[in-house]
Amino acid sequence: MIKRNIEIEYHIRQSTGEVALTFMDLYNPNNNQSDECFDIDTRHHKFDAFKNNGKVSKTCASKYEIVNRAAEKALKTQLEIEKDCEKDQKRANQLSEIINNADFTSDTVEFVTIKRENFSFQMV
Repeated sequence: MIKRNIEIEYHIRQSTGEVALTFMDLYNPNNNQSDECFDIDTRHHKFDAFKNNGKVSKTCASKYEIVNRAAEKALKTQLEIEKDCEKDQKRANQLSEIINNADFTSDTVEFVTIKRENFSFQMV
């Protein structure tokens, strides 16, 4: 079970029950009815539990499949960002160790080369 708080905003046309993730997907500017935009309601659904495979848990699922898919996509994006942050944090710790061990008070110039996959950085 994956616990994350994700909120999805969606819009529903009250007269037809049609659901979309953006207002413009429901709004028709060519329609001559002036009150059409008042027929569209903005709603929010909060998700806090997902299965280990990334699917929405039945306990917090929306009755609209498009909203559930949007939540699953948002979870996938969040998990990818967290994974990237872990790798970046490890590399940042390595770089901080090199910088902290450098002697900046010495009169002699000492070069330190930090290399990693097509990236090179020289420090004096």
